Amino acid sequence: MYSHELGAGGGSFTITHQGRPYTFNLDCSRPDIVCPGEAWPNQVVIEQRDVMHQHQMVVDLPTAQCDRTLTQPAPGTCGAGTSNPNCDLICGGDITLHTNPAFGVIGEAGDSFRLYLGGGVVTNGFNCAMLGYSIADADLVTSGKAAGAWEATAMQAGLVTIGYAGGCLFAGTAPDGDTRALLAAAELKFTTGFTGSKE
Repeated sequence: MYSHELGAGGGSFTITHQGRPYTFNLDCSRPDIVCPGEAWPNQVVIEQRDVMHQHQMVVDLPTAQCDRTLTQPAPGTCGAGTSNPNCDLICGGDITLHTNPAFGVIGEAGDSFRLYLGGGVVTNGFNCAMLGYSIADADLVTSGKAAGAWEATAMQAGLVTIGYAGGCLFAGTAPDGDTRALLAAAELKFTTGFTGSKE
């Protein structure tokens, strides 16, 4: 595992793997890249919209979407050693950010919050798609539990985690094609912290 610290806008970073340098680029200005600070903006509104599901919360968050129907990639353009190793459906149009509801869950004990960011598959063979473990977690500060009707008043130790396949951020060239494919198949995980309070 390699670890680097980037600013809120992302940036390039280089790792040396088995004696060879490889450069990756987390460019938050790309519409197909949702960085942790974008996936969980400076201010969000968390709502309980369904009284029948009291532990389900909804947050409107930006997600990348294709403006056309996703299609199968052309033969020979995906698979092992490419930037689309799983032959995911591709976007033949533009990728833009839209605000969509994401669903979170309050733990049964009322002391934790987890929200799956759900980036979905949006790729044109080079663009990125969030991996399934992309989440926002936090500890909840509550009051009133002794009375049986508790209320969440704050979020602490929040952490947004977003994963991308290495191929969509691979910006370097390697002298060995097999090694490049190995690095492109790596999973890259980006995190940022947050806290919250009830208004």
